[in-house]
Amino acid sequence: FAEPPTPEVLTSYLAADPNTRQGPTVIKIGSVVDSRGLASRDMTNVPVILGCVFNPSKVGIRSLTLFEMGALRDVPILFLDHLRLRGGVQGRALLKLLIEGHPSKVLFLGGDYLLTAYVRGGGAMACGAMASPRAESSGTDVLSRWIDLERSGFEEVPEDTFVEQEVAKMESERSEWNKDDDSPIHFYIWDEMFLRSWRDAQGGRSVGDGWNKPCDPVIILPCKDSRDCALSDAQLMVKMTLPRWRWALMKMRAGLLRYWRRKMTRDLIAYLRKELGQRSERPSCWVHALRKRKKVLGQNITVLYYVWTKEGRVNYCKSWQRARAVRGRDDVESTWQVGSDCIRRTANSLWWDWAEGSALLFWRWPTSHVKWAREGQPHFLSGPLPSFKRPQRAAPTPEMMTQMQKKVNKVRKRRYIEEGRVVSLTHMFAVPKGLADIRMVYNGTSSGLNAVLFAPHFGLPTLFNTIRALLGYYQCDLDVAEMFLCFNLHPDMRPYAGVDVRLIKTEVRSKQELWEVNRTRSYQRWSRNFMGMRDSPYRSMQMMLMAKHLAYGDRFDPSNPFRWERVILNLPGSKGYNPSLPWVMKVRSDGHLACEIFVYVDDGRITGWSKLECWRAAQRLSSVLTSLGIQDAYRKRTPPTRGPECAYPWVGGVSLTCWKDNVDPRKEVRGVAISVTAVKWAKMQELVEELSVMIGRAAEEMDRGRLEEIRGFLIYTARTYRWMNPYLKGLHLTIDGWRPDRDEDGYRIRPTAGSKKVTSDVEEEDDVGSFRANEAAIRRAEKDMEAGKEVDLKVFQVKNTDAKAEEVNPPVTVKAVPRLAGDIRMLQEFLEGNEPAIQRCRVSNVAVAVYLMGDASGVGFGSALWDSAGVDYEAGNWKEQWKFESSNFREAANLTTRIEKLGEEGRLNDVELFVFTDNSSYEGTFYKGHSKTSPKLTELIRRLRMVERRYGCILHVIHIAGSRMKVSGVDGLSRGDFLEGIMAGMNPWEAIPLNEGANDRTQGRVEEWVRAWWSDQEGTPWTQVGRDSTRYESTQLIKLNPEDWFRLRDIRGHRLWIPPPAAMETIVEVFNEDRIVYPHLAHVFVVPRLMTHLWRKQLFKDADVVFYVKAGAPFWPSSMHEPLTVIIVLPFAHVENYRGPWIVKHTPSAREFNRLMDFEFGKPRERKRKEFLDMEEPMPSLWENDHRWARDFLFEFLKSQSKFPPVQSGLVRGMLPSLRDGPFSHPKQNGRGRRRRKRFRVSGKEG
Repeated sequence: FAEPPTPEVLTSYLAADPNTRQGPTVIKIGSVVDSRGLASRDMTNVPVILGCVFNPSKVGIRSLTLFEMGALRDVPILFLDHLRLRGGVQGRALLKLLIEGHPSKVLFLGGDYLLTAYVRGGGAMACGAMASPRAESSGTDVLSRWIDLERSGFEEVPEDTFVEQEVAKMESERSEWNKDDDSPIHFYIWDEMFLRSWRDAQGGRSVGDGWNKPCDPVIILPCKDSRDCALSDAQLMVKMTLPRWRWALMKMRAGLLRYWRRKMTRDLIAYLRKELGQRSERPSCWVHALRKRKKVLGQNITVLYYVWTKEGRVNYCKSWQRARAVRGRDDVESTWQVGSDCIRRTANSLWWDWAEGSALLFWRWPTSHVKWAREGQPHFLSGPLPSFKRPQRAAPTPEMMTQMQKKVNKVRKRRYIEEGRVVSLTHMFAVPKGLADIRMVYNGTSSGLNAVLFAPHFGLPTLFNTIRALLGYYQCDLDVAEMFLCFNLHPDMRPYAGVDVRLIKTEVRSKQELWEVNRTRSYQRWSRNFMGMRDSPYRSMQMMLMAKHLAYGDRFDPSNPFRWERVILNLPGSKGYNPSLPWVMKVRSDGHLACEIFVYVDDGRITGWSKLECWRAAQRLSSVLTSLGIQDAYRKRTPPTRGPECAYPWVGGVSLTCWKDNVDPRKEVRGVAISVTAVKWAKMQELVEELSVMIGRAAEEMDRGRLEEIRGFLIYTARTYRWMNPYLKGLHLTIDGWRPDRDEDGYRIRPTAGSKKVTSDVEEEDDVGSFRANEAAIRRAEKDMEAGKEVDLKVFQVKNTDAKAEEVNPPVTVKAVPRLAGDIRMLQEFLEGNEPAIQRCRVSNVAVAVYLMGDASGVGFGSALWDSAGVDYEAGNWKEQWKFESSNFREAANLTTRIEKLGEEGRLNDVELFVFTDNSSYEGTFYKGHSKTSPKLTELIRRLRMVERRYGCILHVIHIAGSRMKVSGVDGLSRGDFLEGIMAGMNPWEAIPLNEGANDRTQGRVEEWVRAWWSDQEGTPWTQVGRDSTRYESTQLIKLNPEDWFRLRDIRGHRLWIPPPAAMETIVEVFNEDRIVYPHLAHVFVVPRLMTHLWRKQLFKDADVVFYVKAGAPFWPSSMHEPLTVIIVLPFAHVENYRGPWIVKHTPSAREFNRLMDFEFGKPRERKRKEFLDMEEPMPSLWENDHRWARDFLFEFLKSQSKFPPVQSGLVRGMLPSLRDGPFSHPKQNGRGRRRRKRFRVSGKEG
C-alpha cells in the first residue's frame, strides 16, 4: 500500500472470492507495483497485509522487515540466512546496501559471466568480513575487529535523531547513581536500552513519528491489588506525561507479570504430576477408557453398564501405582509445602521487586540440584551441635532498638525467620552506620555453632580476572538482592539457628500487623542462610555459580549473547604473540570476544563488545536468575559503560579500557588497566600517613585495634594494587608479634628448616582472591564511603583463624617490628599524587613484547634482550667492590640495572617485559616485596616497582632452571662466551616454553604416566566403587583442551589439567568455580614449575596431594629442565552422621605421602635409578622397570583414600543417574552403544 487502506478497502478485498482475485495478493494503489509486477525501489514505509492470528479478521497491517525487503530484492536465500544468523550489525548494514542497489539477481548474473563460474546462493566465502562459523581464526582477527570498532567510535548502528532526543529526555530524569538498599530504581535504563534494541532489530531504521505522540496525562496510583503493579517506586503516586512508546511499555510489563505468575504455577503443577505420581488425566478422559454395554434381563428390562477397555484399565492401574509409590517418600510433604510457599511469593511479587521475599523455584533447577534448591544443602559438621539459650540483649539506646526492630521484622515478615522447634539460639546486635542508621550483625559464633561447622575453601575472581574479557569493551554490574537469604537452610540445621524475638516482636496485639498475629512463639528460627554462619558463603555461592552456568546456555545458539565458537591462546613465547590482546580468549564467530560473567558473592560484572550486547547479556543473566527464584537487585543495576568518567567500582577497584594520560590530560590512552576511586585513594593516603605518625610517636606502644582496622582496609585495596600486598607484611608481623611462637622480627618460629620450607608456599596472612567472612559488610561499607558517609573501619578487620587466639587474650598495644618502618615508607612513595594510580594490565601498543634474560658469575655479568626485531646482548666485568657481594645480589643488580637503562632509553614505554632469571630469591622478592636477609635486594625491588610506575610498563619476573640458562647461552656471557645458544642463532622462542604444556613438550608421555597410576594393570580406575562395569562419571578421567576449560558443565568425568604455564591464571579462575559447583569430582594438575606466581598459591589451598618430579624421569627427561608440579585434588561430598575430617589435605597420611614422593623423585641417584636425558630415549613400560614404584605408590595411596568417607561419598555421588542424566557408554562403543540397564544403587539419602 502507498498509504494505509481504509476499512472499506480492506473489507472489499477480504470479501472477494480468492479464486477471482487477479494477480498476486496485493492491492495496487499508486505506483507501488508497476505494470510488469515489479515492486518499486523504496518499499521501506509501505504498509502490507499479512496473516495475524491475534486479530478476529486473521489479517494485520505492518511494514516490511529488513530481511523481507532483502527477499523482495532477490538477495540469495543462503546469503540472507547467513546474514540473519551470523552477520550481526554489520550484516544488517550490508543487507541495507544491497537493498538500495540493483536487484541481486542482476548482480549475480553479471558476476557469473565475468568470473565464468556459476556460483549460486553463496556469499560467505566471497565476503572477507563475514567469515564462516567454523573458519579458522587467530588473534589477528580479534585485533582487526577491535581496530574497526575504534574507527567507528563503538557505534553499532547509525545515529537516529528521535532515539537521541528520547535518550536526552531520560538523561534529565537520572538521579545520582548509588547502590544503597533504599535507592530508587533507575527504570529509565531499561527504557533506553529497549529503544536502542528495537532500533537495532530494525537494522537502524528510524522508529517514526508515531512513537513520540504524547498520551493524555495520567495519574499513576497503586491499584487495589498492588501485585498487578508493574511500576517502580519512583513512578508510584506521580503524575506523568509519557510518550506513547513508554506508556505502551509500561502496559506490556503489567501483562507480562501476570503471564509469568501463571506460567510458574502451571510449571509447578506439571512437575507435581510428573514427579509425585499425581494423575495427570482430566476426569473426562476416563470416559474414553470405558465402553458402554447393554444387557437384557427380561421382557422390556434393559440395563446399561460400562466395562473397561484394555488400554483404559492399564492406564487406570498405572495412575494408582504412581500415587501409592510416593506415599512413603519423605520429600512429598516438603515438596507440597515449599511449592505452595513459592507460588505465594510469586503471586505477591511486583515487576521490580519480590514484595514478599523470594524462594528458589526448585522445579526449574537441574535434576542434580532440585533437592538442594528445595531443602538446602547438607552441612559439614565437625562436632556435636550446641544447645545455647542465653537471652538476646537489647540495643544500647531506645533509638537503636527501634531501628533494630524495623530491620529484623522485615526479615520476619518475609518468613526468612519462621516458627518451629528451637534447640539452640544465635545472637544479633546492631552497629552504627553513619549518623542515623544501623547495620545488623547476626552472630553464629557466640552460640558455638560456627565452631562445629566446616566450610571448604573456595576462591573468588578478582578484578584482574575480568581483563581477559576486555578489549575496550563495555561493562555493567548486576547485583543479587538478599544474597544469602535467597537460599534455604537445611531442615536439620534450623533448630540450632534459633532467634530470641521477645524484644523484637510487637507485644500489643492490637498494634500487630496481619502477618504477625499468629506468630506468638518467643523463640523462632532461621529458615535461610544468614550472614554470620560460617558456611553460608560457601553454600550460597555453590547455588549461585550453578545459576551462572545455566545462564551461559548453548554456546552455538546465534540468539545467545554468551555464544562463542573457539578459544584462542595468545600466550607469551608463542609465535605472533600480541601483548595488546588477552592471553586466553573466547572468540565468537564474528571475531569479537564473547560476553562474560564474573560473580563475586552478590556482585556480578558483565562484559560485552558493544553497549547493546553487554546489556543483552545482563538481561539474560537476570532472566535466568529470576526464573530460578534468585532476586535481581534492579535498583543497583548500572548501564553499560566504558569510559573512565563513568566507570563503576567492582571488588574494590575500577577497571578501565580507556583513560586520560597522566602527562597530557587531553590525550586518551587505550588499553586495559585497573585503579580505585578518588575517595578510596584519599582514604589510603590518610591511613598510611596515620601509620607514619603512630610509629613516629610511640613505636613501642601502638594501638593494636586501630592497626587491625587499617590493615583490613589496605588488604581490601590490595585486591586492585598487587604491589601493595608485599608491603603489608610489616603490619601482619606487628599485629601478631606478641605471640609466644614469634621471634624478635615477628616471624613465626619453626621447629625445623624442613617444616618451614613445606609451609612457606601456602601460609600467607591474607589471600586477596579468597572470601572473607565479613565480605557483605565490607561491600556495604565501601558503598557508604563512595557516597561520602562516615564509615567504621572495624568491618574491614581480618578475623584471625589461629586457634590460640581464642585461648589467649591479645594485648591492647603492640611493639612495631623492624620491618614496619620500611614498609610504611614504601607505601608513602607509591601513594604519592592526587590522582589514583593506574596499574596497567595490558599494553596498548601492538606487538611490543620484550624478553630479557640475565646472569652473573664471580667476575662478570651478561644479559640478552630479544623481541620481534632481533637479539641484543651485552656483557662486562664487576668492579672490585662488587666481588664481595653475594651471587644472588649480583644477578639481581645486573637485571635491575639493565631494566633501568632500558627505561631511560625510552624502550619500556607502554611495553610488556618478561624477565627470566635462575635466581629464585630475585623472583620471590619481586612478588613478596621484601627480603628478610638482604636489605639491598629489597631496595632493588623498590627500584623495579618504580620503573613500572614511571614508564607505564608491565614487568613479569620468571624463575627458570640454571640448566636452561646454560642452554640459552646467557650463562656464558658472564664468562665472555658469545657463540652459544641464542647468540649462536638459536631460536629464542624455544628457550622458554611458556606457551607449551607438559604433555605437548613430551609428546604425550605425561598423560600416559598419569593414566598409568590412575588405573591398575587391568584398567580398573581407583575411583571404581563396586563391581558395576558401567562407565559412570566418577570412573572417567578426561584430559581437558582449551575449549573444555569454558564448558566444564558438559564434561562428565574427573578433570586432567595439563595446560601451558602462561594460561594458569585463567585455569585457576575456572577451577575455583568448578570445584565449588561439582566437589564430587577429582582434579589432577601437571604443570612445569614456571610462572608459579600465577597459580601455585591458589591451587595449594585446595590441593590434597602436592609433589615435584625432578627432570630426569622417563616421562620428564632432563631436557625439560624445570621440575614438574603434580597436584591432586580429591573429591568429597556430604556423609550423614560423620563428624570429620572432611578433606584429605591435613591428614597424617597425606603429609607423609607428600614427603615420600618429594624424596623419591627429588633424589633418583640415591635410589640408583637411571636418569633420562632427552626425548630421544624411548619411554620404558611403567610396569616393568625401576620406575614402577611411582605407579604403585600413587595408585595404592589413591585406592586407600577411596575408603575415606567424604571421598567415597563423592565417588558414589558421581554414579547417581540423577546427577548427570545417567551413565556413560563404554569407550569401545565410541559413545554410540546401547547403555546398560544395570545401575549402581545406593541406600540412604543423596550426599
